[in-house]
Amino acid sequence: MRGPLACGTVVSLLAGGFAPSAHAQEVPQPQQAQFTNINYFNAPPTGPYLTAPLLVEGNIKLLGVLVLHPHFGVAEGVTDNVFRLSQPFGARERDSITTYAPGVQAQLPFLGRHRLIVNYMANIERHSRFHQDNIEDQDRTALLLIDFPGGLTVKGLAQWKDGHDPRGSAVATAGPGSEPNKWFTSTYGGEAQLASQAFARLRFASTRWEYIGVNAGSRDGSGVGDINTRNRLENYSALALGGRVAPKTFLFVEGSVAQAIYEINKPLDSATYTGVVGYKWEVTGKTKGELKVGWLEKTFDQASSPGSGHFNGLTVDGNVLWQLQEQTRVTLSLYRQTNETAFAETRFFVSTGATVILTHAFTWKWRATGLLGYNHDRYSNPVFSNLDGKTVTRDDNYVTAGVGLWYQVQPWLGMRVTYTYTERLSNLDSVQYNANTAMISAQAQF
Repeated sequence: MRGPLACGTVVSLLAGGFAPSAHAQEVPQPQQAQFTNINYFNAPPTGPYLTAPLLVEGNIKLLGVLVLHPHFGVAEGVTDNVFRLSQPFGARERDSITTYAPGVQAQLPFLGRHRLIVNYMANIERHSRFHQDNIEDQDRTALLLIDFPGGLTVKGLAQWKDGHDPRGSAVATAGPGSEPNKWFTSTYGGEAQLASQAFARLRFASTRWEYIGVNAGSRDGSGVGDINTRNRLENYSALALGGRVAPKTFLFVEGSVAQAIYEINKPLDSATYTGVVGYKWEVTGKTKGELKVGWLEKTFDQASSPGSGHFNGLTVDGNVLWQLQEQTRVTLSLYRQTNETAFAETRFFVSTGATVILTHAFTWKWRATGLLGYNHDRYSNPVFSNLDGKTVTRDDNYVTAGVGLWYQVQPWLGMRVTYTYTERLSNLDSVQYNANTAMISAQAQF
């Protein structure tokens, strides 16, 4: 789900890689390290995306075929609003953050065209003032890539993550006196795709969310704590059928079903159905992408009030990479979808947004990046806010803008300086904020 982490988290895409849509629990928050060669994704790949970063530069070969890519990053950052608060609802606190990012990837080619990838990454943050915000995120992933002649490819994914909800995101509920909401996820999924004259793609994934830490509470069914309100199983399946309309260009229709099955909070059990028309292309070496537009319908097993047991509307999911020149690349991501809520008395929220990333290489060693992102979240139900003293249907707008400068010291060593501005505007004054974050980082990859 790209919506939950909000537009303020998309700054990690300043790395310039062509990735799935840049919203949500697929990317880290602004104060996390922005490394030159590798990105740490905070949450599991929900929905259609089954992926892991594939490292290609540098290698250590063992036994002739097994390739190891060890890497290590360190970053020093500073933010002027670590808790993402605004006065008079909370103090605007500065903090500096040191981040360590160790990792290793093993790649085992077999039978010529196939690969097994085993990947480990960690993101360890240490705050100089507010130690309750220290985190130790981990990603353990096994990805099987099978490439048959004739256009048939098969993927298999197993992934285990320890993560957290970033401060200021749409799913963060922890107050400044507590540590961030923390969780563990386990994901299993697969994909089979045929892209020749005909186009067919089958995808499935299952992710279990288990909340941990001081905000998790006890499993007592009381409606208090993340375990009682947010522990769940998410299942996703999709089938796409179509055909080739031009070289490396496919038109298709796709239907998908996503289930959310809560362990305790059963009123939030739901199913989401989508039907879309899709266009997938890689016409030349200068452009590639996939765009899907269609209709979404979300139904709840229990309707708690009139109109709250059902939602339908437009859905969009698109990623476009455009190589303007040899040195200049533009990445566009756009989306509209529903997301699971973390707040009492609301059942879901709808996220709509887009992110544009510009990367320009001045030389082999120097390059610059710029990012502009916007996201709109509209919640399902009107609720009363004690802090604001009014009842409203919450409506949030996130704006993210960032710039970065890279320097490639050696093929195995890179450095970066980044600046990011994030802001949340809302019809609830108590959740509005803005924050500035600056960071310098280095990444070694072998």
